[in-house]
Amino acid sequence: RRFELSASERLRDVVRVPWSPIVSTVHTYDRPVLPARFVGLLGTATQWAFDRGLIGEGRNQVGTVRSAAFADIDRPLDAIADETARDLEEAFPLARGARLLAARVYKERRATLRATPEVQRLRPPARTSVRGLYLAGDWTDTGLPPTIESAVLSGHRAASLIS
Repeated sequence: RRFELSASERLRDVVRVPWSPIVSTVHTYDRPVLPARFVGLLGTATQWAFDRGLIGEGRNQVGTVRSAAFADIDRPLDAIADETARDLEEAFPLARGARLLAARVYKERRATLRATPEVQRLRPPARTSVRGLYLAGDWTDTGLPPTIESAVLSGHRAASLIS
């Protein structure tokens, strides 16, 4: 017989599970610096770079992401921005000649639910016992790890339940 938690136990306990931080940056350069709209990086703390496009004359933005960024949580924002700019310069020749105009760093300490076997049983389904209340998010039970794909799937599931 499988041990089942009530909906209230799941919701109570899911907020206590371990979370993983994500650190993102937005760098503004005087020109485009990426070879594609989004690129994965290997061997650097920066894992993803996204061309956010032109935001004005001579101002092109690049967004970056660092998942499971435990080492960055207590680091100064300037140090993260500088390191990310170096990662971009190392990976993309176009970034080496570009002028960095501005950089912002965003820290989300509880960004992603850490997918562990004990956490999986706490993830609630989209349907709740409250009429008209449906749950969506990467933290719900979708059968996928808690990722953006899981969040999208959960949104579609919750929407399909609305009558």
